[in-house]
Amino acid sequence: MYPLDTPAPWPTNQWYIAGFAQEVGREILARTFLNRRIVLFRDENGTAHALSGICPHRMMPLELGSLEGDRLICGYHGLAFDLTGACIAAPTAPTPPNCALSQYPLREVGPLLWIWMGDPALADRSPLPDQASIGIGQDGWLTQCVAHYDLGARYTLLIDNLFDLSHLGFIHASIVGSGGIALIEPKIEDSGERLVVSRVATDFPVDGYHRFLFPQAGERITTVLKSELLGIGLINAGGPVHDGPAADAPLLGHQNFIHGITPATEHMTHYWIFMTRDFRLDDAGLSAALAAQNEAVVAQDRDALEAIERLLRSDVPLPQEISMKPDAGALRARLKLIQMIRNDQGATGAAVAA
Repeated sequence: MYPLDTPAPWPTNQWYIAGFAQEVGREILARTFLNRRIVLFRDENGTAHALSGICPHRMMPLELGSLEGDRLICGYHGLAFDLTGACIAAPTAPTPPNCALSQYPLREVGPLLWIWMGDPALADRSPLPDQASIGIGQDGWLTQCVAHYDLGARYTLLIDNLFDLSHLGFIHASIVGSGGIALIEPKIEDSGERLVVSRVATDFPVDGYHRFLFPQAGERITTVLKSELLGIGLINAGGPVHDGPAADAPLLGHQNFIHGITPATEHMTHYWIFMTRDFRLDDAGLSAALAAQNEAVVAQDRDALEAIERLLRSDVPLPQEISMKPDAGALRARLKLIQMIRNDQGATGAAVAA
């Protein structure tokens, strides 16, 4: 089961979410990504920056320092670092010491900040996950940035969870009900680095939830529930709803529940939840209701995954893991992840050789 049989716990040559853009400002924000301590902040022009977050002088956490103009000041002995990470001043020494912080590439696209933790030479030629295809920051869509959580479980458990939507009618039965679309056999589409596991409920009677979303809908609808791996750190769970008994019926709209995942350590994960939709864009009441429901669902997932993590880290003997037919999507996601990690090792080696 876990840990995966791979040379590293995660690929490093990937764009990972560092935060919602609105989370980063002129206050220093410290986070751990891939076992490395990072500080995030904006310069006086509003551009976001990411530097290693520990002062090399006496290991002081730099979030306990301050920003003076565009200089990051250590709170222990006043060492000053510029936006590239170079040490440019040391009040307690006649000349600045020969030290520097690591600088990490950042990209800000729409509501998201992305960080590159791998080989800097590979960052510029590595595309971001396709956030536009699921409506993030796009015209004609509403993007809701709901919450950031520190999940007390390894990131691979969360990926398993998001590609195993058969659990919806069990863990989330009190919110979404039992059975339904979650029990439909999934279709798996695997092309390149994008994996889509979808369930289609055709000629489905309108339930209370879909009537709430689409008051104009008829008595029968067709819904598509997808798990889409757009990148190791960006997974969409959602899809379109059609007003009729088949997928070629008129479109009512898309509702996407989006999950941002960045490993913090081997046993902790940064978890962002947000949503996009292309209907009722100005309906604040609908937005509030969907956000509250999303947080309630995620709370149940967190409880389950953190319980599993505690068992995995304990000395309790575990049975051999089994899988069933509905697990096919999650198992395919595991294989994709293993391949990403192995490809990452090869890409790093090639870059070093070049």
